[in-house]
Amino acid sequence: MFLTVGMGRRPRTRAGMSTRWVLCRLIIPLVATVLLVLAAGAQPSAVSTEFIRLTTVDGVETAGLIYAPVGRAPRGSAALVHGYASNFYSGSTGRLSRALAERGFMTIALNMRDHDAGPKTTLFEENRWDETAAVDELARRTVAPMVLVGSSLGTNRVLFYLAETQDARIRAVVLIAAPGNAFEWNVRHFGREITMKSLEQAQKLRAAGRGKELMLVDLGPLGKALYSADHLVSLRGPQTKSDPFGNIARVTAPVLLVYGTADSLAEPEVGRRLKAAATRAPRVDLVEIVGADHNFSKHRSELASVIERWLGEVLTAAAKLPSMGQSSTTPALASPAPPPDAPRAPSAIRLRCNPPRQPSYYNIILDTVTLQRYLQQGWVCRPV
Repeated sequence: MFLTVGMGRRPRTRAGMSTRWVLCRLIIPLVATVLLVLAAGAQPSAVSTEFIRLTTVDGVETAGLIYAPVGRAPRGSAALVHGYASNFYSGSTGRLSRALAERGFMTIALNMRDHDAGPKTTLFEENRWDETAAVDELARRTVAPMVLVGSSLGTNRVLFYLAETQDARIRAVVLIAAPGNAFEWNVRHFGREITMKSLEQAQKLRAAGRGKELMLVDLGPLGKALYSADHLVSLRGPQTKSDPFGNIARVTAPVLLVYGTADSLAEPEVGRRLKAAATRAPRVDLVEIVGADHNFSKHRSELASVIERWLGEVLTAAAKLPSMGQSSTTPALASPAPPPDAPRAPSAIRLRCNPPRQPSYYNIILDTVTLQRYLQQGWVCRPV
């Protein structure tokens, strides 16, 4: 928009200058207002924010946020589960919940009962009730299809929930920076001797009826924490229900694993093991974002874009299929073993792929069938 004032060759009288000054005072604010309105229309989709309090079926009250797109029906909904010593508004969970809402999804991010950095006294498996509350709240709002998104240790929570419930409402799973088995993680960081010493101390306290007694536990890069003996054994013990490799083998929904190559807490190799263990999932993709740390602090937009693109693919496909898995109240059935002469799944290859018209690239492990879909969408992929 161009405005021309006083372009003639008339002499600059005081009255003429006064008139031009008045016109500028009137027009400039008008132009600024128009430009602001136009700029606002170009921004990402507006979202609404709602603070909620939910009570779980076992009587625990927890809090969280619901983000929803404004002015259009949601494309689906996602429940986001945070990691160790975090909460619903921090880290990758806090940022991603809003980013996905800006991309058209209703999201709920809820505090787990052992949120933040206080003493840990609950059992790992009790987080299931927190996730149930979040999923039930999305179901109450009748926004489908639904997705579960776990970050860091939240990935173990998500996988246990799905393995235990076989919740047919969940049509896809996103696992961000999954650290793997908690006992193995501690062995990698501190050695087997120190890890076993903590576990054996907790087991002795429990055997003596002192399972609620607190222990000071060294978590290395995460600092020190107070764990009850019951909590530590539930998280790391030989009978733990937090083992992601066993749980992902029971998941029947599509799975996306996302890692940063600069993550010092979760190694992409764990993602490759999880991908191999997800034998019942109809589709499993592993994406590595180059240079990203554990919280994707400098790669937030890339993380959200990868997840949005993947959800767009799998939810469109899932909408054409009957529900995967059983209802949340029906026990899971063991899948029959394939016949000896059944064709093997396409072999997976490691590639470096550029999205259409974007300079950034991702290290992805894809089978040949999925690779063809990526190429058809304009991706450029090369072997690593």
